[in-house]
Amino acid sequence: GEYIQILNADDYLQKDKVIESIKCFNNNPQASYVFGDLYIINNNNNVLYAIKGDEDYAGKIKYWTPRINHPTVMAKKNIFEKYGLFDEKYKIAMDYEWLLRVHTNGEVGIYSEKIITYMQEGGQSSNYFHAMKEEYDISVNYGRPKIVVFVIYTFRFFRTNIRKLLEKFVNTNFLYAIRKGINKQIK
Repeated sequence: GEYIQILNADDYLQKDKVIESIKCFNNNPQASYVFGDLYIINNNNNVLYAIKGDEDYAGKIKYWTPRINHPTVMAKKNIFEKYGLFDEKYKIAMDYEWLLRVHTNGEVGIYSEKIITYMQEGGQSSNYFHAMKEEYDISVNYGRPKIVVFVIYTFRFFRTNIRKLLEKFVNTNFLYAIRKGINKQIK
């Protein structure tokens, strides 16, 4: 085949996800990969919230993982052949390292809101501190200034831990409404 779809255990694709991804490639021949929105679901397959993909990811990817929601990514097979597979020394942020490697070499990703994947709440990506440590190391390994990356990740660490603390004491619907108002990538 021409394309490779990234899919993790406990994730599943919306029924027309593959078709929408191929349409996106056909409409954007410059695309090396396409991506979309990620719906986080609970054990009953109820959608808890959605994370909108970031069509303006290019300026952010150097320093942290923008919302290129990895379970939504479909890439051209030749991109994997040209730049290699995921680096397995990273246990959580291997997708970020691969996307940064591809981006650094001038490849382009295209966002489409019609591309949707569902991801089970929890899992390896929920080990936020370890994920942030790997992302920090990757950013620095790709030549980003340590102090800039440190400040960004320190801010993200505190922001996330404050949110997690609030989740223990405040109604989740109320918190979701606040998060949605602050972060335009939360649907």
